[in-house]
Amino acid sequence: TFDEGPALVLFYKYLLVLQGDAEYALHFNPEDALSPSQRKYAEVQLQLFLNWWEQWPGREGEL
Repeated sequence: TFDEGPALVLFYKYLLVLQGDAEYALHFNPEDALSPSQRKYAEVQLQLFLNWWEQWPGREGEL
């Protein structure tokens, strides 16, 4: 999981990159990177969230 440390920052930065914010792909320490399995996990979780968000009635203020 990504509950603490640099991996948490890398996780959120990777989510931003997946959403099109390429400037977040660079890191202060070039050797810092998520593992392939961590990247895949982030991709799957983002897609699950986006699918949920599309279906959520409150998204458009329709509560």
